[in-house]
Amino acid sequence: MKRKKVVLTNEFHETRITLYAQCVKSGLLRLSKNQVYRARHKLCWIADCTCGDALGARGKQELSFETEPQSNGSVLLEIIS
Repeated sequence: MKRKKVVLTNEFHETRITLYAQCVKSGLLRLSKNQVYRARHKLCWIADCTCGDALGARGKQELSFETEPQSNGSVLLEIIS
């Protein structure tokens, strides 16, 4: 499977993480449960903080996307053109 580099940032905490998402199809990427956990804890380590989205991201991102959390803990990223 192909992978695409995804850089997530949280401007509130001034944190950033680079992940390699699985390409599901054109315009749709998947981050695994483990990647979601790593992103949340790297971008915002405070347990009850509400500064970010499902991935802990906040502010302008390199890629414009919408998140769709899945029941297995992974997250789908729908790229917005």
